[in-house]
Amino acid sequence: MGVILLAGQLAGIVGGVIISTILTVLAVTLASKAATRRKHTWWFFGAATTILATILILAVNAYPWPTVRPGSDYDIAMKNLFFSGLAYTTCPGVAAILAAVATLVLPKKAVLAEPRPPSTS
Repeated sequence: MGVILLAGQLAGIVGGVIISTILTVLAVTLASKAATRRKHTWWFFGAATTILATILILAVNAYPWPTVRPGSDYDIAMKNLFFSGLAYTTCPGVAAILAAVATLVLPKKAVLAEPRPPSTS
């Protein structure tokens, strides 16, 4: 039965990695577009992603999963293992997309105005 439970957790981990990869690629694309127009985008993106990922992982850790009685309740154990694997591996992607959206509130870079041609009058 342990092998089946391990397969359930592995399925959750693989699904979470796929979701996290898609969200991270989307977040980096959004942040790179914002970096052309806004100041300190990459520094803020990295710091916000790290802080948010830490908070999300602690939130998953604090979530009260249903208790499992030894020797039975394999359905609850499978559900707990699947969703905990999914939740832990999705945290970095969710943190990255939230940080990328947060970069949109950073101040814009100064745009230098082109000099006006001298008037000939």
